[in-house]
Amino acid sequence: KKKGYKTAFFHGGNNGTMSFDNFANLMETDELFQRNEYPDKKDFDGNWGIFDDKFLQFTAGKLNNF
Repeated sequence: KKKGYKTAFFHGGNNGTMSFDNFANLMETDELFQRNEYPDKKDFDGNWGIFDDKFLQFTAGKLNNF
């Protein structure tokens, strides 16, 4: 952080799935992006989370703006 870096964790699944949110918190991750943080709810597959291709585009957009 002293050199301007930050950490982020991306997971297109439901928040809380596989305790990724707890893991990210334990690792002191700066930003966490999961299904609830994804803006377009129509890209939810109805069960597992956001479709991979859509979430990858979302991730790339976030990374490009860091």
